[in-house]
Amino acid sequence: MWEGEAVAKTRIVGISLYPGLYNSKEDIEKALHTAASLNVTQVFTSLHIPEANPKATVEDCRYMCGLANALGMEVTADVSPYTFEIIQANPYDLKAFADLGLAGLRVDFGFSNDELKAMVNNPEHLNIVINATDIDRALLEELKAHGVNLSKLHASHNFYPRIESGLSMEYTVRQAKMLKEYGITVGAFVASQVSKRAPLFEGLPTVEEHRFLEPARAAMRLFATGVIDAVSVGDPLTPREELEELVRISGLDCLEIRLQLAGELSPREKEIVFGNKHRQRTAGMYRDVIRSAVRRDKNLIIQPRNYNVPRPYGTVTIDNSNYGRYVGELQIALRDLPADSRVNVVGRIIDEDLPLIDLIGNSAYEYFCFVEVV
Repeated sequence: MWEGEAVAKTRIVGISLYPGLYNSKEDIEKALHTAASLNVTQVFTSLHIPEANPKATVEDCRYMCGLANALGMEVTADVSPYTFEIIQANPYDLKAFADLGLAGLRVDFGFSNDELKAMVNNPEHLNIVINATDIDRALLEELKAHGVNLSKLHASHNFYPRIESGLSMEYTVRQAKMLKEYGITVGAFVASQVSKRAPLFEGLPTVEEHRFLEPARAAMRLFATGVIDAVSVGDPLTPREELEELVRISGLDCLEIRLQLAGELSPREKEIVFGNKHRQRTAGMYRDVIRSAVRRDKNLIIQPRNYNVPRPYGTVTIDNSNYGRYVGELQIALRDLPADSRVNVVGRIIDEDLPLIDLIGNSAYEYFCFVEVV
């Protein structure tokens, strides 16, 4: 569990495309227009994929950057020292990358501190992105001592094509917190569940536990940390439906939790559950339940209903009129609890969203809210 003390002010959403290997010009054009129509402004690509033809990749990247720039989008490319050779650039002269139409370079490995300093101060004003996964405090201090303005740097975690090779959430957050101490913005990747990149087709997430989550749901867990500023889908050609949901989630001010109802609700119960953004009464105070701080109405009448069933972990309930002044209070069970004639069972949080319970009151989201799933 973590606390969201360093809240990301603006949540950034991006897509990924891989010209020269996996994506045709027609694919690229369609994907860019889809993303631009949803106000997505960031595109990630790679200029050092081992299987790719380097020269073809560079020329297709030039084409992609031209389209992206015309649509008001920025392209950041993963590069290595070998990429510099192919494009005939060096850390002290990045003009060749700027001429491609790139807005930023993610420099993964193989560069000295002096070279990084030169790149950060490049006259073309390209954004320089470092590897958030491998960086440590000693290297950051070393860069600082070399005169690198760390606040001008960005950082992005890797993604992991091989199943079981992704990072833990704890490590991802720990690295991001360290980088935020130096004023560095931090990004991470989530996987598409529809359009997965070759050759493994296992998704391209940063965090292993997110590999088989819908990208929007994985992104919400990352944004909830308060230390991840940007989330991109690592897989290419994200379907419009996935991207729309990712953009919607990025704009929420509440932790959205999916709820499966146990039966029909009364109009007042529906209003309590779905008509409010809930805030937890003092986090960590109560052993058995999370109590919503939504104000109770002493004149409210909630008829007893669906009360003769147990309340396992993740059950959402509303106190009925038999509970006197507590009538209308919404709770989430934090442990398995017995049936209570004074407590109506509303439903249960779906299994995939049960981990979100730990984030209530302990994340960058001030509120939590419910949506119904069938």
